[in-house]
Amino acid sequence: MILSANSFLTKNFLRFCRNRNLRFNIYIFTTDNSIVNPDKRIYDYGRIKELAGSIEGGVVINFAGANIFRTLFSFRSMKKKNFLIWSSRIDFMRRVMEQFGDRASNFVFVLPSAVWVYSNFMRDYFLSWEDTVKNARHLIFRLGIVLSSDCQWVSLIRKFLDFRVELMFPNSFLFPFICIDDFLELLVSNIVNFNESRVIDCFKITTFNHFNSFIKNFYGYGGFFFRVNPFFTGLIVKNLLGDYGKVFDSLDVENGVVGEVEKCFTL
Repeated sequence: MILSANSFLTKNFLRFCRNRNLRFNIYIFTTDNSIVNPDKRIYDYGRIKELAGSIEGGVVINFAGANIFRTLFSFRSMKKKNFLIWSSRIDFMRRVMEQFGDRASNFVFVLPSAVWVYSNFMRDYFLSWEDTVKNARHLIFRLGIVLSSDCQWVSLIRKFLDFRVELMFPNSFLFPFICIDDFLELLVSNIVNFNESRVIDCFKITTFNHFNSFIKNFYGYGGFFFRVNPFFTGLIVKNLLGDYGKVFDSLDVENGVVGEVEKCFTL
């Protein structure tokens, strides 16, 4: 079962399965009534309990939740942003678990969490999210930003570069990431070979400036650029994103900085 039909991770998971010729019996749940089609195994969330009772067991992958990127960069108040992000994760997953009831023991619940759990600013939120599945068999993947050539972070940086603006960040701003196919390969491997509940740290670290520089070179941007002072960039990010912005220079990591961003990209 996959929770969310239209998410970035759902679309890439289905693409990954097609390309690798992986054959799973997939049931997809969505809030988009326009695409509900039981003949194609696409259902609304109201049928989770019914379907959980009709199959012997399986894996439930939660790719649902308000898009953090779009939400944070919206003009909503920080209070509203927090409500949207966490009600669509913590409250949502609690309701899902209630629908499974006693049948939950027959399933493995997969939750892609985030590297921000290592930050004191976001720790309580992410641990609460992870706790929603801790009483059942589970696989929790602590991710960074899931990178591909068409992800939203790339689009954002390119929009600035198109206007000849190069964002410079404080050197303390770390950029946690995992390549999309690396994550999906790890996900499928752990699902197929599941034998115990696990929390898996699966991210690498570079800096925002390294990521920026890579995007600039990879897409062939040359010539003159107006560079935004790192002090002002850091100030804007922290003010716009609140505690989310503080995360980038407060990650508790031991592996240092690695430069493997290029592995996430294909043209």
